[in-house]
Amino acid sequence: MNLVRQWIKTGVAVAVSDGLFASATGMWIKPYATPFRVFRGVASVLFGKGALDGGTPMALVGILMHLCVALFWSGIFILALQNSDKLRSAIQSAPGAVAVAIVYGITIWLIMSLIVIPTLLHRPPNITTKWWVQMFGHPLFVVTPMILLNRRLTRDREAVLA
Repeated sequence: MNLVRQWIKTGVAVAVSDGLFASATGMWIKPYATPFRVFRGVASVLFGKGALDGGTPMALVGILMHLCVALFWSGIFILALQNSDKLRSAIQSAPGAVAVAIVYGITIWLIMSLIVIPTLLHRPPNITTKWWVQMFGHPLFVVTPMILLNRRLTRDREAVLA
């Protein structure tokens, strides 16, 4: 399969899975937020606090930003798969896939929540219950779709090289 198509397919799946997870945590964990409020919050990272009152247009900007981030991390994963026999092998077994999901998912969350977002907001992170739930949810809702959508790709590549 064309790598660009695979990258877009993976990024969209990650954006949907993680977007649903973020929306659920917004609705179920204090402080409560609707899905649109969650994505206006995403937009506020680049556009400031005014984005929180920006209505549907700012929520859509937040969704687009969320998609771009999902494409970025999916692209890193696919590039790593293309260049690492060990990673391709690891995601073929359940224990290996779980280990990759845990390491990469938590790494993504830590980089985004402790470095990227605080740098853009010029303030330290707010570590709350929701923060911890998101950290432990990233392996399942961000990296698992990456692994599941790219297992076949790696098996096909191995078959061609054999």
